[in-house]
Amino acid sequence: MARFIGYEGARRYADYIEKLTGDQEIVPPGITLETDPLEARYLKRVRHWSSRATVAAAVGNRGKMQLTNPANSQAIVVVLGMGQIQKPSVDGVFVTGDAAAAGGGISPANGLDSRIPLDNTGVLAVQPPQSTISNAAGGVSGFFIDQVTPPGANQDAHSKVLPVLGFILTPGHNITITDNTLNEAATFMAWGYTRPVRPEELAL
Repeated sequence: MARFIGYEGARRYADYIEKLTGDQEIVPPGITLETDPLEARYLKRVRHWSSRATVAAAVGNRGKMQLTNPANSQAIVVVLGMGQIQKPSVDGVFVTGDAAAAGGGISPANGLDSRIPLDNTGVLAVQPPQSTISNAAGGVSGFFIDQVTPPGANQDAHSKVLPVLGFILTPGHNITITDNTLNEAATFMAWGYTRPVRPEELAL
């Protein structure tokens, strides 16, 4: 097991350098650990992903997609984008944090690197986040992150906040996107990345 001077507690950096260059003690000159090419992030156990969900219309209810980082995940999930695709009506789309649990079946996000192992359904699965959907809740819950409205019917409505600042999901938290229109079918998208977290990173 590689041991790097000055990075003794940063296991993912040590793994990255050892796999990339074969070095086991010193980080070679010219490598900046957090600005290397996208393809190098896999070696640091960073997993990029996207997630898509479709929700059927339900009378008196709003469709939503929820991404959750379970309490025992030992990972940080960074959400860089969320949106509703071709929203039928010109109405609000809400992005909220720590909303009421959506319930229903749990799906992984789809990895964006073919080195990620396929799961038993043939997906490049990344968990966390865990993705769930719902059309059984009448209201919008959770604390406010963003609200957007498409410019016209059947146009996309994407969060403006998330691509700029992101939303960091520590273990035990969720982020939810909700179509504010009752009884409307919805297609949602989200994307971001997941990486391991050290306990020290979660302390204030």
